Amino acid sequence: MRRPALLLSALTLAGGLLVTGCGSDEEPLSQEEFVEQADKICADANAELEEASGDIDPENEQDVEGFVQDVLVPNIQDQHDSLEELTPPEDAQDDFDDMLADLQEGLDQLGDDPSLILSDSDVFGDANSLANELGLTECGS
Repeated sequence: MRRPALLLSALTLAGGLLVTGCGSDEEPLSQEEFVEQADKICADANAELEEASGDIDPENEQDVEGFVQDVLVPNIQDQHDSLEELTPPEDAQDDFDDMLADLQEGLDQLGDDPSLILSDSDVFGDANSLANELGLTECGS
């Protein structure tokens, strides 16, 4: 009976984990601007995930795995790609790049095996931890 709670937790963690990466050639954002812009990207995407998840049966593995493949992974990939466009503060760039790499690794694992969302595996754990260290509250929550 813990499956619905585990699924909701996994979806929240997965959706909340936003990551950024290489950045652009623009001037770095201030820490406040970076957090504000990154968290907006994550909050908007998390709202989309929450709305879309209402249609799945968390007890049905096929429904869950289909949701992961068709909705969750593309949503998080879009978050990743949007965040990658941000230019974090210089002192956050290395953690930002690491977070992006960890997020992409988790996306690749989940794309290869959607059933991981139902397991004890935390494919986005490292990315979420880095998001929190960067001060993000919507990303990595």
